[in-house]
Amino acid sequence: MKAIALALVMTACATPPPAPPVVSNSVPFDGSKSENCSAACGKHVPLRARVIKVEVTSGGTLITFGAGNETGVDRHAIVRVVGHPDADVILIRVDKRTSVARTQLQLNDLGANPSVEITLAP
Repeated sequence: MKAIALALVMTACATPPPAPPVVSNSVPFDGSKSENCSAACGKHVPLRARVIKVEVTSGGTLITFGAGNETGVDRHAIVRVVGHPDADVILIRVDKRTSVARTQLQLNDLGANPSVEITLAP
């Protein structure tokens, strides 16, 4: 009797839990640029990254955001600050996990939690 109960407990515990539901409607990214391209429309789906550092300089405002080579960003990517589609943003440096860009937006224009949208080059 104990062996049957132990076998039932072991088989119940051996099955893995179900996968959590997908909450995000972004495209899963496996490191290749082609995964970030929507096959239905032939256009690139923009990545969204959080701005992690803002530095005001005499030449403009430098923003460091959390997307780099590992997520497919390169020097030819188009960067826009969310909420300011007409602001000029120039990509300066792309590192492994972060990138740095320059914009003419002021610190108070960026808001409390700024983010950027990155459109990868084809």
